[in-house]
Amino acid sequence: MSEIAINGELYSWSSVRVNLLGRNLNGIKAIEYGDQEEIKGVKGRGKKDIGYVRGNYTAEGKLTVEMSEIEVLNKSLPAGSSIQDIEPFDIPVSYVLNNKLTTHVLKGCKFMSQKRGTNSGEVKEIEVELPLYVGEIDWNS
Repeated sequence: MSEIAINGELYSWSSVRVNLLGRNLNGIKAIEYGDQEEIKGVKGRGKKDIGYVRGNYTAEGKLTVEMSEIEVLNKSLPAGSSIQDIEPFDIPVSYVLNNKLTTHVLKGCKFMSQKRGTNSGEVKEIEVELPLYVGEIDWNS
């Protein structure tokens, strides 16, 4: 068993807290984020790498929220504006486990798009997927 687990409890969806533009999201359905850096092996004599070089860093993210969450945000904007017009913002994502907080910060975020969809016969809330531009992720905030 992991030494981080206390009484067997591990991180789960119920431990997630997301703050978007100063507002805690209660209608959040999913969050996904990650980053990567290009790394390429360098060949020399023989068939094995003698080292590596580093390239560009990229980060990405995506929120899925209940439609009413995004409508509150849309209605707070000036007429004719879209969520894509909002200046870059940070999104803190916190996980609470055994009264200890772990926080990752998605920095310099921008909404890339928004769309709605539902189907006849569905008896469920309408979810809105919001792809994000993410400048970088602070994994140790």
